[in-house]
Amino acid sequence: MIAPPEQGIVPDAWILMEYDEKVFILADLGCSWRRSTAIEKLNCRDSSAVVATTHSGSTYILDRLDESITYEMRNKLKSLIKSGAKIIKLEGLI
Repeated sequence: MIAPPEQGIVPDAWILMEYDEKVFILADLGCSWRRSTAIEKLNCRDSSAVVATTHSGSTYILDRLDESITYEMRNKLKSLIKSGAKIIKLEGLI
């Protein structure tokens, strides 16, 4: 069973990763982390936040001040970098 897309996910911290020419979000959601499906659209919500819509239809509200890495994200980030992913900055995409 496939879960329906979630709307309005607001991570405590997040970074953008590029892998196989696709960009996705690695997010800290409090006591867990999540990697999104590929980002399909970025819309500026206002000067402080961007709304990212992913391939699955989920939306993330990305506060520009929260673009950072937390301890919970660290091990997954190391694994993704070893597999060829790289960190990219939001400003490079919009």
